Amino acid sequence: MESTIYASIDLHYKTSTLGMMAGDGRFLARKSFTTSDKNLVKHVRAIPGEKRMLIIEQGNQAHWAACLLAPYVDKLVICDPKANRSIYDGLVKNDAVDTEKLCELFRVGAIKPVYYASELGKRKLFFAQVKEYERIKKQITITKNQFQASLRNWGYPIKMTKTLYNHPREVLNQIDREDLTEEFSRKLSHIGFLEQLKKQQKQAFVATGDSCWEVAEFQKMPGCGEILSHTISAYLQTPHRFENRGQVIHFSKLAITRHTSDGRRTKHEKLAKTGHSSLKAATYQIWKAALSRQDDNEVKQFYHHSLERTDNQVNARLNTQRKIITSLWSLWKNNQTYRADKFLGSSPGKGVSDL
Repeated sequence: MESTIYASIDLHYKTSTLGMMAGDGRFLARKSFTTSDKNLVKHVRAIPGEKRMLIIEQGNQAHWAACLLAPYVDKLVICDPKANRSIYDGLVKNDAVDTEKLCELFRVGAIKPVYYASELGKRKLFFAQVKEYERIKKQITITKNQFQASLRNWGYPIKMTKTLYNHPREVLNQIDREDLTEEFSRKLSHIGFLEQLKKQQKQAFVATGDSCWEVAEFQKMPGCGEILSHTISAYLQTPHRFENRGQVIHFSKLAITRHTSDGRRTKHEKLAKTGHSSLKAATYQIWKAALSRQDDNEVKQFYHHSLERTDNQVNARLNTQRKIITSLWSLWKNNQTYRADKFLGSSPGKGVSDL
C-alpha cells in the first residue's frame, strides 16, 4: 500500500472524475461516476494509502463536496482554478487532463488554497443572504436604468426620482397613450416587486447576522451602519482565515500591484484586481459617512493625519479604508470591543506606494 495518495476530483453536476497519484508522481488510476453524495463518499473511502490527500477546484458544488468528504481524508483543500490555469494553460481541457494535472500540482505544492467553512452552517447562510441582497440591489439599478431609457425612447422626458417610484400613478398620468401606459405600468410593478424583495432579503440577513457578536461592535465605528457591518462580517466569515493584515487588505481589493523587472519598476503601481469589491465599497462608504459627520471622529482624524503626510487625497482615503478593514478584522480576531482610542493608537499606516 502506498504511504501517501494525492487525489483530485473534477466535480460536475452530472458526473465527476476522481484521479489518484502516488507520492513519487506515478499516476495510479482515474474513475468516473455519477455525482451524488453516496458515490462521492464511496469512491473517496476507497482511495488506497495510509494518508489520503484530496483536492477540489473551487466551484458551485465544491463547498458542499468538501464538507461531505472531509471526514474521510487526512487533508482536504479547495484550490483557486484561476491560479491552476496559469500553470498548465494551453493543454487540452478534459477531465482526464484536469484530474492528473491537479494531482501533480497538489503533490508539488503548486496550488493556491481557498478558504471554506468546515460545515454548511449559519455563516454560509449569512454570506449567501448578503450576496443575494447585493444581487437584488444590482437588478433594481439595472431595471430602473432601463425604465428611464424607455421613457426617453418614447419621448417622455420624465426624470425618475425615489418619490416617483413610490407613487407610480404620478408617472403613468403623464403618459398619453393607453398601450404605453399598460407597458410602463408593468415595468413599474416589477420594480416595486424587486424593492419589496430587497426589503425582505435585508430583514433575512439582519436576523441571521444579529446573533454574531462582532456585528454590534462593528457598528460602533463611525460611519459603519447596519448594512455595512453585516456585509463586512458576512464576507470575512471568520477572522482566523487571515494570518496578517496584508491578507485582509488583499481580500478587500485594497492591495497594490507592482510590476518590476530586474529590480526596476516597469509600470505604475495600481490597486490589485483580485479581492472582493463589496468589501472595498463597504470601507469606502464608512469613510465617506464618517467624513460627513459633524463630530471630529477617529476615522475623520485618521484621514486628515494621512492627508497631511501624503498630500494626496486618494492615498489618504485608501490608507483610511485599509485602516477600517484591518481594525475591524483585528478586534474580531482578538475578541475585543471597539475603542476609538485604539483606532488612532497605532501608526497611521503607510502610503499607497509603500504598502
